[in-house]
Formats: sequence, structure tokens, C-alpha cells
Amino acid sequence: MAWTIIVRQIGILAILVLIGMLACRARVITSESKDFLARLIFYVTLPSMLLTNFSNIDITPRLLSNSLQALLLSVLVYNGLKKLDRNLITLKFLPYEKIKTKIHI
Repeated sequence: MAWTIIVRQIGILAILVLIGMLACRARVITSESKDFLARLIFYVTLPSMLLTNFSNIDITPRLLSNSLQALLLSVLVYNGLKKLDRNLITLKFLPYEKIKTKIHI
């Protein structure tokens, strides 16, 4: 019955989004309060949620191994994308011929 939990959580999220939309339309939430709420969520609630969830994890050798593999893969992908992006910008990877032209004025 895992799908019922997922559906319930999506329903709760949808209700929260609708409440937020109604509060914005009713001008209960202003742009200043949006900034405050964003900072509150980013700097207080998310870190506390992460600490709470990480404190409940049983660390096993398999979990550590999988975590290190995921970290290594993400570093490799990040560096590969960074190199690809740099090559796309400078077009170093495309073979091209130097075109010699003379400009007559």
C-alpha cells in the first residue's frame, strides 16, 4: 500500500499549494513575506529536516559504499559536463579548417 502514502502526500502538497495561491490572491502574503518565508524555509526548516532524517539512518557498510559510489559518479559527471560546456563554448572539439580570406578595401 505504498502508493496510498504517495497519493496522500501529493494531496497534502496540492492543498498547501492551493492555500498559498489563495493567500497570495487575497494579498495576505506580500512580496516581503514571500522573501521571509523563503529564507525561513531555506535556512531553518530544510536544515532541521535534514538533521532529523539523517539522525534516524542506520549506517551500514553497504550504505557507505553506495554513498561513496554516488559521490564519485556525481563528481565525474559534473567534471565531464563542465568540460563539455567549456568545449561547446570554445568549439574546440569540432574539426574546422582555418579560412584564409583577403579583405580588399
